Amino acid sequence: MKSLLKYFSKLSFATTKLREAMEAVMMHELVKALQKIGKTRFGTNWTACVALEPCLPFIRSLVATKIIKFKVTAIVASHQLVI
Repeated sequence: MKSLLKYFSKLSFATTKLREAMEAVMMHELVKALQKIGKTRFGTNWTACVALEPCLPFIRSLVATKIIKFKVTAIVASHQLVI
């Protein structure tokens, strides 16, 4: 969730494409803005989730059609044996 919000807060192109995709389907409904997560994490996590949930199908379609792209980095966990 944090990665998605950070991505859309940094790239105005992605935000514009998301808004266009949502407005094409939801013509008469108000498109909510995505919320950033602040320092008081519990309340802002909840509001961010509520704002992000209706956007997820549109984000998925934008990624599937390769209009927007995410960088994927592999996380390698290092385990050390202590003898």
